[in-house]
Amino acid sequence: FHPRLFRNRKVTVIIALLFGIMGFIKGAVIEDFAVAKFIVWIFPPVYDLIDACGSTDISNVFPVSVMVVPMAFMFVYSIVISIVCVSAVKKIGF
Repeated sequence: FHPRLFRNRKVTVIIALLFGIMGFIKGAVIEDFAVAKFIVWIFPPVYDLIDACGSTDISNVFPVSVMVVPMAFMFVYSIVISIVCVSAVKKIGF
């Protein structure tokens, strides 16, 4: 949501907020609407990270083995989004 890509700041903030909220609730959306799993992959994988934290056992407070996959997805998602943003800004003419 770079200012060079989206000129209207109000709309940009609202869209960014909606993307963030959808990142948190996409697991619940998938449970209710099975078809949505083909669409919600665009949103950040925050729900997967929260789900991994919530599925911990009392004896294992911070399970590194459970957190590795969601953290890797988050890292890959961030890299892909950064590459898309940079290429879009370069195309427009930064």
